[in-house]
Amino acid sequence: MIKEEIIHGWTLQLPSEKLVTLTNKNDMVGIMYNENSFGDLQTLLLNITKDSVDILSMPHFINNVKITLDKQIILFLSPFILEAEQEQKPDNETPLMIFD
Repeated sequence: MIKEEIIHGWTLQLPSEKLVTLTNKNDMVGIMYNENSFGDLQTLLLNITKDSVDILSMPHFINNVKITLDKQIILFLSPFILEAEQEQKPDNETPLMIFD
């Protein structure tokens, strides 16, 4: 997992280096899958405050979003994205571990 500090003291845990995080001054966070293999670019859009996270849109590449009491946002990729990433890895790399 890749950990990234975002606004209001929240930490985002990303399961892939292909996920790109964007933020703006209006407490919005967008997460996009930076791969052209799946067509249109959809965004996981979050509205984040000091005390809450609202999911405004959930794209097809995200299977689940876990939000913890200690201000962690943990993303889980959809199975078909995990399969595609496994197929793209060279044989000498360690495969992604899937926890559900």
